[in-house]
This record gives sequence, C-alpha cells and structure tokens, in this order.
Amino acid sequence: MTSEMTSRTFVMKSRKQQGFSLIEVLVSVLVISFSLVAILKLQSYVELKSEQADLQIQAVRKAEQQLMLWQNVGAEVDCHGSFSTKKELTLANLETCLIDFSPLKGKVEVETVKTGPTSGVILFKKMKVTVQWEDREGQSGSVVLLGGYSAYSPLLM
Repeated sequence: MTSEMTSRTFVMKSRKQQGFSLIEVLVSVLVISFSLVAILKLQSYVELKSEQADLQIQAVRKAEQQLMLWQNVGAEVDCHGSFSTKKELTLANLETCLIDFSPLKGKVEVETVKTGPTSGVILFKKMKVTVQWEDREGQSGSVVLLGGYSAYSPLLM
C-alpha cells in the first residue's frame, strides 16, 4: 500500500507542475501589453520632441539668414529670394529686404533711431526677427533674434 500511495502522490505532483495556470498566462499577457503600450508612447514622445527640435533649428537658421542679409548694407542684395529683385541695400530700405521664411512664419520689426527730429539722418536701426512654427500636435513655438545696424559700424548683436 505504501508503494501505491507513493506513486499516486508522485503522479499528482507531476500533474501540478506540467504548465502554467490560466491566471498566470493572463497576468503575463497583461504585463507584456502594458509594456508595449508604454514603449509605443515613449517612441511617439521622442519623435515629437525630435520634430520640435528640428523646427527650432530651422527657425534659428531663418532668423540668422535674415540678419546676415542685412549685414550687406551698401551692396546689391537678393531680396525676397529672387534674383530679379536685386537692389542696393541701405539703412532707409533695410526692412523691405526680407528672406522667404516658408514653411515657417517670419516677422520683422525695425525701429529707427534718428539723430534729431528735423535732420532725418538715420543713425541706428534696431532689428527684431521673430520666426514662429507650429508642430503636428498644434503646439507653437518661436525664436527671436535681435540685432542692430549703425551707419558707423557693422551689424551688432
């Protein structure tokens, strides 16, 4: 009898250890599912931040390009990105010479400082270039670069 009980006990033990229970499988599937969802969300977040960084770099380049164009006061420059609009750049027409900001939005503000109320001589121009963008999720951002140009010195930043 003891050998028969021993074999039954062995058979019962071996049946319990043959695989995983349904609960264990469901819990593991749930854990793996949550992990995959978290990884996908992280990948989406990283991609969005990468796009925002790329847009910011583009905006800085456009603003720098505008300020560098204004460094050419006294020379014939290509305004509006077209060779047909070459004109001599002076302090008087500085704000009319703009680059093409597309696909971003650019805004230029120029403040003129004159020597006196009646002289009409332009002494200094303060320049503010603002470039704005909107990412695919509708979040907007902007970059602002300031500069100045005097008749007596090159572009100051």
